[in-house]
Formats: sequence, C-alpha cells, structure tokens
Amino acid sequence: MPGTRIRLSTDGYAVVAADGPGVYPVIGEVRAGADPSNVKVIPGHVVYITTGGPVPEGADAVVQVENTLPVSSVGNGEHCVQIVVGAQKGQDIRPVGCDIMEGEVILKAGERIGYGEVGLLASVDRTRVKVYEQPVVAVLSTGDEIVDAAGGAAKLGPGYVMFHGFNPSLSPPFHALACASPHALWLALMFSLFISNSAVLLVHSR
Repeated sequence: MPGTRIRLSTDGYAVVAADGPGVYPVIGEVRAGADPSNVKVIPGHVVYITTGGPVPEGADAVVQVENTLPVSSVGNGEHCVQIVVGAQKGQDIRPVGCDIMEGEVILKAGERIGYGEVGLLASVDRTRVKVYEQPVVAVLSTGDEIVDAAGGAAKLGPGYVMFHGFNPSLSPPFHALACASPHALWLALMFSLFISNSAVLLVHSR
C-alpha cells in the first residue's frame, strides 16, 4: 500500500527528472481518483497532477506547483509551464508498497482491535476478520463461613475465617456471595450467566 505511485502533498507537474529546468508543454492532467493509463509523460513534456493523484507512466519525479511559472500558449497553441527548480528522481512520489509491503503482516492473532486497527484493515480492503469477544467473567464465592468484606472486621466471629472479595485486584462485573444454600447458589449462578459469558465458582466448606 499504496497500490500505485501517488502524489500526496501539493499539486504539481509530473516530469522526467533528467529534463531539468525549462519550459515544457503540458500534455495532460491526472486528478485524484483518476485512471492515469491514458496519460504518459515523455521527455520534454509534463503532466499536471493534483494532490493524491496517481503518477502517470513515464514520470519519475514531481515538481511542486510553487516551483513553476505559467507560460502563455506558444505559437502552436500548446499550454506550457516553466519548471524553475529541477527535481531529483523519485522526488515527491510515494512508491508502491511504501506504507505496507506485499506479504507484510499488519495485525497478528490476539491483538486487540480498536479504531486505528479498523482503519488499517479498511486501508487494505479487509472488511471482515475473525474476532473473539472479550470475556466477561462472574465470580461466585460459596461457603457459610464467608462474610462480605464491606462489613469490615466487626463481622468476623467464631467460625468466620474468610472475607468475600479476598483479592480486591479482581474486578469482575459480578462478585456474589452465594453461601452454601443450593437455592441461593442456583439464583446467583443463573444471574451471573445472564450478565456474563463465563463464571468462576469458588467453593469453600459448608
């Protein structure tokens, strides 16, 4: 990418760099999105090209319009332009594959896809890719000896050995105390699967 040589910065003239400065007839123009196949630059001639336009065959450089001067039509009616500053070969031309080479990997399996990645995929005409939904995990803690950490140490009495939420760094969307009641456990499990796509059940003694 790009798939063709293009001119990106400002309008100018597609030239043969070896011609150097001088007055040259303008034999055509190429605008952004146009098919350049019907235009060919030959030595001693130039083609007008707009920003984003594909560089026509035969041209090996582009001279910015700021480095040219308009010239009145010559005797044969040809429109001409004066190239004031010569160009180096390849000047102001983005060659084929300068952004992404053929066969280059642009995204690897396992990479997260955000706005930038979507744009990158679109630039290489990939509108459909295989993706995996980010997992949403619910955590349920069971056991009559577990108390809610929000209650603080005051709730800890004889036989209570553990706080619910034993690891505050875990932040699932649903972290419930199901205790050891089968009915409470069933309700908590059904609700967790409703709001998530997986559940972790931490089983302790009754």
